Amino acid sequence: MVGYCITWDEFIRRASMNWQDIKWNLVGSYLGRKLMRFDNHILYPMRCWFNPRHDIVRRSIPQTWVDSGYLIIYTNFAIITEFVEQELKGVNGLTESIIFHSKDTESEYYNPEWLKFYQWLGRAYNYITVERPMLEKQMDAAYPSIDKDIDSWLDQIKTKESYNSKYGEVNRLEKLIEEKDTEVLVGLIHHRSGF
Repeated sequence: MVGYCITWDEFIRRASMNWQDIKWNLVGSYLGRKLMRFDNHILYPMRCWFNPRHDIVRRSIPQTWVDSGYLIIYTNFAIITEFVEQELKGVNGLTESIIFHSKDTESEYYNPEWLKFYQWLGRAYNYITVERPMLEKQMDAAYPSIDKDIDSWLDQIKTKESYNSKYGEVNRLEKLIEEKDTEVLVGLIHHRSGF
């Protein structure tokens, strides 16, 4: 087999390339294929093991036991929050995307579904970060205070009317949060191709 011979100028040109250029120039060669295989099959799994991806989603799962229904809510809301904050670089990027997709209606690549997606994403992100915590604080404040004498307090709520008078606002807020959560989760499934 005859060896591959290059000129001195060709050697200097190749040696002055940065690593990415050399790596992609070697892709067609045997050594390049071996380097790519080593990188894809050995180094990448090691990087993912020591530095897992989607850390915001993983941190959204509580360290204690939580019902599966709440895990669905926490993780999906974390996915929406991570997408807006990481991919779109926050609310400003989201606003820019909405403006861009609303102005570019004459382009051949215009798709009205993208505008609907970004509008829904803005509403969902606002609900997750602003409205829902506010509703949860209102719900916590709506609980009646328990007197020191628990027996007399329990006697007061034995009838349905007294229970509804004490916990009516709490129940209303719980139902409102559940309805809005369901609306956001249904929207997430409906707009999943936008992620």
